[in-house]
Order: sequence, then structure tokens, then C-alpha cells
Amino acid sequence: MKNKILLIVIVGVVFWFVSRETMMDKLMDVQFPIVAKQESGIQFYDPEPGATVDVADQLERGLVTMVYFYNDNCRGCQIFDTNLNKLVKLRPDIAVTKMPVGKVGYKVRYMGEKLNAKNLPFIMIFDKNEKLLVSDNGDEHEAYTTFYEWLQEEVDRKNAQLKEEWVQSKQS
Repeated sequence: MKNKILLIVIVGVVFWFVSRETMMDKLMDVQFPIVAKQESGIQFYDPEPGATVDVADQLERGLVTMVYFYNDNCRGCQIFDTNLNKLVKLRPDIAVTKMPVGKVGYKVRYMGEKLNAKNLPFIMIFDKNEKLLVSDNGDEHEAYTTFYEWLQEEVDRKNAQLKEEWVQSKQS
């Protein structure tokens, strides 16, 4: 009897893990056509000195949106830019807002809280419903790591698609 109960619990836990939607599932989801208030792609936002910027105002409802804080002199940001361009080419249905850091006189807030971008690049990724999926916090680079995992998944998917197209062209 104990073995049957244990087996049922294990099967239930496995089913729960398999059936739940992960963060990567939300990021990999592609639905076309896309209709948004602006064209997707990388957009630059340069606030006026003294302005208070709310990250929520930069989000595109209906699109996965990445808010990316950068500095032109940041070597990590320069490398990240190259990879960000690759992702935007693979996924033109995502929106990216780049915001400069290091300019004097503007404050950034999200949900009423002041953001503290300790390390650059500082990234926040939001789902299609404007819910924060992942953010870099302190010395943790969770969004940065998630971005590179996402980019690799997209590259793998594109390679599989190209391979399938090549195989089909050889068969016809």
C-alpha cells in the first residue's frame, strides 16, 4: 500500500513539473502577427535631466519586453549589444528598450521602488502581460544568464528549422 501511494505521489510530482509553463516557455512562445503600439526591435530612451522614469511606461503590452540599462563605456555592455542584436534578428517580435546609465539627474523606478543597477549591463525581462519574469539583482546576474540561455535556445531552434528546410529541399 505504501509503495502504491509513493508511486502515485511521484507520478503526480513528475506530471506537475512536466505540465507547468516555465519562464523559458514564455520567452520562446512566438505568435504572429504581432500588433503593438510601436514597432518591435531596439528602442533607445534618453530621459531628460531631473526626470523620474518608470520602467512600466517602457513596456509593450502583448510583447516580451526587455529593458536594458547600459553605458557606452561598459565593455560588457558592448559585448551584450552584439548578442542582443542577434536575438532581435531571430525574434523580431520582442521589444527592447535601452536606457543609458551614468547620466546625471534622472531617477529610475519600477512599481514605486527605486532601482539600483549595481552592475552593467542591468537587464529586466517582462512577459507579454507586463509581468516581471527576471531581473538582475545586486551581484546576481539572473536576467543576464537567462538572456544567454534564451539566445542559445533560439539559435538551436533556428538551426533545427534550417536543417529541416534543407532536408525537405533534398527530398523534393
